[in-house]
Amino acid sequence: LLLDPTFVKVPPNRQRTVFNQAELDELAMSIKTNGQIQPIVLTQDFTIVVGERRVRACKQLGIPVWYTVTNITKETVLKELELEENLRRTDLTWFDRAKAIREIHNLHVNEYGAIKKGRSSNGWSIEDTGSCLNMGASTVGMYLGLAEAIESGKYPDLVEKKALTEAWTYLRKTQEQQTIEKLKEFYAEKTVSPIRTGVDSWDVPEQTEDENVNCGDYLSTDYKLHLLNED
Repeated sequence: LLLDPTFVKVPPNRQRTVFNQAELDELAMSIKTNGQIQPIVLTQDFTIVVGERRVRACKQLGIPVWYTVTNITKETVLKELELEENLRRTDLTWFDRAKAIREIHNLHVNEYGAIKKGRSSNGWSIEDTGSCLNMGASTVGMYLGLAEAIESGKYPDLVEKKALTEAWTYLRKTQEQQTIEKLKEFYAEKTVSPIRTGVDSWDVPEQTEDENVNCGDYLSTDYKLHLLNED
């Protein structure tokens, strides 16, 4: 089946919105020389599911695009097909890959619910996403953490990191430093107050003009964890 590429509908919520023109030119030249090797996939109303780059290349050449129609109507499955195609691309940046993996994970969590920590329940887990994408759970967790950090807008330098491991190291060190600074601020505010050290004691040394009490030494482990989770 052939179709004028201008009739293909491209929804605004596609995962990939930026296309490298040099790569499109290369793909167009390949299609002109060898033909279109694989058809694009459309829904019954001609909305693109898989193959937007081929649509753009054929439009650039002014030739019809080879297509096939899927009978799948479930939105989550259609979205997953789109995202998985993008993940197979070797030129996909680590942050675009992170966003795609997070979107796939969230699609399943919204459909099946999330498995809660410490409880035996049905639902979708990071391990399930890893199985779905043939990827280790720890790697999926890394991608999910990075995608969430990017979306938060708190780490503008993150997307400038060239590699996944470099980005993850930067994020962990930055978060650790932020936690240390928060604890330092908290301790500074509490230097003149009695701080609970155990179940039955209030052992805070008497502070003199020449002494600064390190309140961190007198906080119970549980209370420190409470502070870290406060925000």
